[in-house]
Amino acid sequence: MPSTKVIEVLYCCSDSEKDEQMRQKLDEHLSPLKSQVGIISWHQGMISPGREWEKEINTRLETADIILLLISSEFTASEYHWNVVVKQAMQRHKNRTARVIPVLLRRVDNWKIPFGKIKALPKGEKPVTDWKPHDNAFANIAEGIREVVEELTDSNFLVKKTYRRIRKEFISIGNIIVNLVRLTFYFLLQPSRHCWRNQTNLINLSKQIIMVALAIYVIVHVSKYVMPQKSDVLETNSSKPNQSMSSKQNFAHVGWIRIGTINDSSHNFSNKSRFIETPNINSRFIPLKGTVVTITNLVSLKKYKPEPYDSKLPPEVDKLQPGVKVVILEVDSLVKPKSKSPRMQIWAQIGKCHRTCNQ
Repeated sequence: MPSTKVIEVLYCCSDSEKDEQMRQKLDEHLSPLKSQVGIISWHQGMISPGREWEKEINTRLETADIILLLISSEFTASEYHWNVVVKQAMQRHKNRTARVIPVLLRRVDNWKIPFGKIKALPKGEKPVTDWKPHDNAFANIAEGIREVVEELTDSNFLVKKTYRRIRKEFISIGNIIVNLVRLTFYFLLQPSRHCWRNQTNLINLSKQIIMVALAIYVIVHVSKYVMPQKSDVLETNSSKPNQSMSSKQNFAHVGWIRIGTINDSSHNFSNKSRFIETPNINSRFIPLKGTVVTITNLVSLKKYKPEPYDSKLPPEVDKLQPGVKVVILEVDSLVKPKSKSPRMQIWAQIGKCHRTCNQ
């Protein structure tokens, strides 16, 4: 079942026609991810006529969950992209409110300095132009982005990833043992003047090799799974988690409110526009998880989110007055099954702060 969590992906691309063509190609490879998981992608070409482009990009930089920086010589040569966009994106990454993923389109000298330990895509930081055909690179990038999206939407992601890694390591060590056994029997069956002595020596040697291999495996590979790990695409950040996303016990009340509606004929969040009607909060966009918003109308705080679109509303926990600040804990859609209407209700799980909300 496709996830209904809102994952907003922002493309940061230069004005170069070559870069734009690659961005479009990457977006095509992300199409399955949009329909299966439910993500929203946005780029500067979607800015409506009459709007201030710099203000629009700045707003997207502040609300995106995943920021893709498409690195090329044109991108690094742009004063705005390299010194403004990258700086703002990296600040959100350091604050752990967004994930920055550099995507290396072409070879560029000295591009890694602003990104520290963050790993770029494609795999091995091999530029897209070095892959033949380029589709192989875009498929690899899409796979890396999928992993990050799953980490953001699946609470069991780390467990599943650890299981896959351990299984892979066991298969590798199993293959080593099988090859050692085959080699041992090969020598045992060879004619020799000292046949029995050679057999005994080879058996002892094989046992020692197997024990050493198993010991190395346990020490080097298994121990690293004791502690949870972040996605390989991203650096491990040891900073404290966002205070606004701390335990629910920091809030006076936790519940669900309807924050607005959105038009989407596909009944998921893969639509290109993320503008929504939000009469109850001071945001024109789907709010990012962890964002502090202000209630603008009297809102009924529900104990839980209703399931069917037209079901009886859940019991009320509290009344939220205009001006109250709350923290967004989760955002979800609510759509009537088999409905042909493009309109979806957007609900948010919020935490009402005791006194003030920390950002």
